[in-house]
Amino acid sequence: MTYTFTQEQLDLYTEIVSGLQDYQGTEDSPVEYEEWLEETFGEYWLDYQGEGGNLYDYEFESEFWYGYVTGNFSPDILKWIEDEKKEYEKFVEEYLEEED
Repeated sequence: MTYTFTQEQLDLYTEIVSGLQDYQGTEDSPVEYEEWLEETFGEYWLDYQGEGGNLYDYEFESEFWYGYVTGNFSPDILKWIEDEKKEYEKFVEEYLEEED
């Protein structure tokens, strides 16, 4: 895959990707990734992840970060987002029913 950036996007991409090594092998995630998860999946994303969601599948993938900084996610990432959103919606319905 060929990546094309503006200078601002390249700077952000470089900063994020070079900092990923600080998180690999730890229990932590980049702040940008966790903020993206909440924006994309909603406030219960962490509970969903705890129930077996696959929200961390692309956390350390350069392909994800390219899409993050440019807004141009690959078809694979878009499919993953779509699939996880469907599963997340099911989870939230069940989660909220259990709380009632």
